[in-house]
Amino acid sequence: MAQLGERLEEMIERECGKVSTSVKGKYRDSIRSVYQHLMCLNVGSNNCEEIVRTVLKGIVGLDVERLPKATFAKDMVFEARAMAQLQFCDAVLEDDNLTLHSDGTTKFGHHYWSFDVSFGEGKVFTLGVRETADGTAVTTLGVLEEIVQDLVDLGGQDEDRLDLGRFLTKIKNVMSDRHSVQKKFNKLLADFRGKFLPAVRGDWDSLSLTQREKAKELNEFFCGMHFVVGLAEQASSTLKAWEQMIFGEEKVGAQAVTGFAGKDEGGTERLVRTVCKSVQDRGSERSSKAAHFRAFLSAEYGVKAVPLAPFKGNRFNILFHNGAGVYHLYEHLSVFFDRHKSEDDSMLAVAADLEVPQYIAGVKSLGIIDKVITGPLWRAMEKEKHVLAMNERYNRLLECLSKWSNDSTDLLNGTDILYSDVSVKDGSVYDSLMKPCELDGMVKQLLEMLCSSFRMLSERMLSEHLEGGKYSSVSADQHIEMQSVPTTNTTVERDFGMLDRLMREKPSASCIALEAMIMYKRNKTLEWTASLEEWQRSMFLKLAQKSKAQQKKAYADRLATIKAVKEKKELVKKAAILKKADQDRARKLLLGKEIKAVGGLVESHSELDQRLGELKSDRISPSTCRHS
Repeated sequence: MAQLGERLEEMIERECGKVSTSVKGKYRDSIRSVYQHLMCLNVGSNNCEEIVRTVLKGIVGLDVERLPKATFAKDMVFEARAMAQLQFCDAVLEDDNLTLHSDGTTKFGHHYWSFDVSFGEGKVFTLGVRETADGTAVTTLGVLEEIVQDLVDLGGQDEDRLDLGRFLTKIKNVMSDRHSVQKKFNKLLADFRGKFLPAVRGDWDSLSLTQREKAKELNEFFCGMHFVVGLAEQASSTLKAWEQMIFGEEKVGAQAVTGFAGKDEGGTERLVRTVCKSVQDRGSERSSKAAHFRAFLSAEYGVKAVPLAPFKGNRFNILFHNGAGVYHLYEHLSVFFDRHKSEDDSMLAVAADLEVPQYIAGVKSLGIIDKVITGPLWRAMEKEKHVLAMNERYNRLLECLSKWSNDSTDLLNGTDILYSDVSVKDGSVYDSLMKPCELDGMVKQLLEMLCSSFRMLSERMLSEHLEGGKYSSVSADQHIEMQSVPTTNTTVERDFGMLDRLMREKPSASCIALEAMIMYKRNKTLEWTASLEEWQRSMFLKLAQKSKAQQKKAYADRLATIKAVKEKKELVKKAAILKKADQDRARKLLLGKEIKAVGGLVESHSELDQRLGELKSDRISPSTCRHS
C-alpha cells in the first residue's frame, strides 16, 4: 500500500509539472538508480544534478524541487558496485558449470587482478577488478576469496544465500594466458576448491576415490587470442634470425645511416613499428607526421585510407595487420620519407629501412599471414562460441601450416584459404599483397620458414586441442561441464582496457570507484535493475544502500593491508642488504687481519719484491738447506 501511495503521489505531482525526489526525507529509488547510472557513465559528481535538471526540464518540461549534490553522487558509486554484485549473486544461484577468467597487470607500479565469470551462451560477468600487494599466485587466490566473501557478506537471498564453498564448487573451468603465475594459481584454486566439495556435494560419501579426485579437477583452457600473440612473437624471432643469416654483422638500413637499432627486434619489425610511429594517426605525440602523410597521399595520389592501426591498445594481431598496411603503402612511404628524411634522424632511419629489399619482403610476408592465417583464425574464434568448436579449426590450421612450410606457393599467390566458411578480407590491401613482384623469391622462402616455426609452436601450444590431445575428444558429461567455456580470455583484457581509460580520465578516482564503474558497465546492471519487479528492485536498492559503510571500511582495510605488505617487503629487503653489508664488513676485517699477519699492505713494487723474497726464504726447510 505504501508503494501504491508513492506512485499516486508521483502521478499527481507530474500533473502539476513538478517532480518530487524524496519520500519521508529519503531520496526515491528512481533518483538513486539514475545517479548510480550517471556516475558509472563517467559523469562527474558535480555535474549529475545539473544533467538531471536539464533533461527533465528540457524534454518533459518538469521542474525538480530538490536534487542530491556531489557528496550523494560519490556515494552512489558504492551503491552501484553493490547492485552489480547483487546482480551476480542473483545470476550465479541459477547456474552451474561456470568458467573463471583471470589475468593480472601492472600499472604505474601497482598490481591489479581481474576476475570474470562465463555462464555460457555469451553471458559474462565481471566479478571484480582489484589492486593487490603483488602478483604472486598465493596473493591472487587471496584476492579471489576476498571478492567472493564480499558477495557473501552482501547477501540478498534469505532462503538461498550464496557462500564461498557453493560458489567455488560451481567453477568447473578456468581460462587464462597460462603465465607461470596463472598455472600456480590454477593449482592452488583446485586444491582450495576441493576442500569445500565434501560439504557442498550431498553425494560425496557415496563417491569412489577416483570419482572424488575427478570432481576436484578443474578443466584448464588456454586463451586462443594469446596463441595469436605467440604467433607474432614467433614471427618476430624468425624474421630476426633470417635477417641475421643474410646480413651477419653487416649494418644495413637505419643502423648504417644513424646507428639506430631500436629495441631488441629485427629490421622488418623495426620498420613496421617506426613507420606507424611516424605516420599513423595515434603514433608519436611529439614527432608524428600523420597529418602531413594524409595530406601527401590525398594531394598526390588521391588516396584517403591509411590501413595502419595504433600499436597501443591493439596487442593481438597488430604486427601482421600493420605489416600488410606498410607493404600496401610501400611506394608512397618511400617517396614521403625520402622527401622528409633531412628533418630528423627518425625520418632518416625509416627512409633507410625502406630501401632494404629484405625488410620489404618481410612486411609482405607478415601481410599475407594477416590476410590468410591470423585474420581468418581470429574471426573463427569470434564466430565459434565454444572452445571445443575450435578443435577442428586448430587441426585444419596445423594441416595448412605443414603444407605451406614445405611449399608456400599457394599461400603466396592466394589460391589457398584457411577456412572455407570464413572469408578472406579482400580489397586494395589484399590485392597489393597478392600482386607478383621481384621480391617473391625471398617472400616464398620467408613464408616457408614462418609456417615451419608456426607449426612447431602450434603443436606445443594447441596440443590439448589437436588430434589425440586432452580435449580432442570429451565425454558427454565433460561437454556439459565445459559448456560455458568461450574461445578466448579477452573478457578480462576488456576490463583492463576500461581500467586504462578510466585511470586517464579520472586520475584521482579510488580503485573501488573504478571497479564499480567497470562492473556496472560490463555487467549491464542498469538493464538488470530495470527488469526486476518493483518489490525486488526496492529490496536490492535497500541492501545496496546499507552496504556503503561496510564497503568503505573493507576498502580502507584492504589499502592498509596492501601498504603493510609492501612496507614489510621493503623492511625484509633492507634487512637482507644490512646483513650482506655486515658479512662483507666481517670478511674485510678478517682479510685485514690476515694481511697484517704477513706485514701489512705494501706501498711500492720494491717493498713487494722484498716481502716476497722474505716469504720464499722462510719457506726453505732445513732439509733443503742440508742438501744444498
